Amino acid sequence: MRLLDRYVFMEALAPFAFGMAAFNGILFASDPLRKAIVVFVENHVPVQEAVLLLLYRVPIIMAMTFPMAMLLGTLLGVGRLSSDNEAAAMFAGGASVHRLLVPVWVLGLLISAVAFGFNERLVPQALAAQDALLLRIGQRAAEKPQQTIVMRHPKEGALEQLIVAQRYQDETQTLFRPDVYFYRSGKVYMIVSAERAVWRQQRSWRFEDGFIQTVGEKGHTISSGFTEAVQNLGKSPEQVKEDQRRAAPQQMRLAELRTYIGYLQRRATAGIELATAQVELNNRYAVPLSSFLFALIGAPLALRPQRTTTAIAFGTSVVIIFVYYLIWYNASWLGNNGRLSPVLASWLSNAIMAVVGVTLTVRRAR
Repeated sequence: MRLLDRYVFMEALAPFAFGMAAFNGILFASDPLRKAIVVFVENHVPVQEAVLLLLYRVPIIMAMTFPMAMLLGTLLGVGRLSSDNEAAAMFAGGASVHRLLVPVWVLGLLISAVAFGFNERLVPQALAAQDALLLRIGQRAAEKPQQTIVMRHPKEGALEQLIVAQRYQDETQTLFRPDVYFYRSGKVYMIVSAERAVWRQQRSWRFEDGFIQTVGEKGHTISSGFTEAVQNLGKSPEQVKEDQRRAAPQQMRLAELRTYIGYLQRRATAGIELATAQVELNNRYAVPLSSFLFALIGAPLALRPQRTTTAIAFGTSVVIIFVYYLIWYNASWLGNNGRLSPVLASWLSNAIMAVVGVTLTVRRAR
């Protein structure tokens, strides 16, 4: 990286760190801290559980603040270069607007990659742990189990099995229309499908009227039918009932979410459940990428002679963030209800920001 690139990169990175601290502090104090205090005071829960509730919210809030901090960092960093005439000196030395802003865009892409990692690894685990804790201390009623069940085995570490079923009947301890996906090195190598699976003790289930698909390295499958087959799922009926309440798309990793969507499509289960999962899948990519788009839109806005103070930058960030999330939230709501395609629901706000960012950059370059 050239000296100019490093200098501009660091000028945006330092205020980005300030933005992370500022936005995390604001969001953290506005809701999670209040809820933890209420839980501690009204429910008389131990201090350690109230602290755990706060800690589980940290990765969730951080994933939200990456784009916000990137926008603030861009406005402050590039704004200082512009107001102190350093940008003008760089232009006089032969650097173009695009050349000056490339390090800022690179930082935006790096932050997008980090945000994607948070959404893929930490946020699903934090959401699941938070819900389990709230259920345990009685702050969240046991929701009505959703129709489709998704169970991961083991719960932590490399995925070995993913069990997806249409529903579970507790009276007969039966899973209806279950599919069991077996993973090796992150890829599915076998699928067991059946009309039902009945509990047999010792964590084994009797699968009835189904077939086994073996997936080859090139994606080719070999199928064989069966009348009955015994399979150890690593799940008892009690664990099935527990997992049945937690199988929300937001708590799944990408591999699990794609398998879940494939199950709904293959079993011809349409409607809101499928639409919600598809919107969530697209959001896993669209929301982290907004960090780059905020850098794209913030950099040309900051290239102006007037000094960009922290207050002005913060106010501008709030307005842009509000507009972005207003569009994103409403489009996602329409997508979740099947009134808008999942792709458009997740990517509409990004597309608008990209057009605005490119337009502003082209105008500043003239």
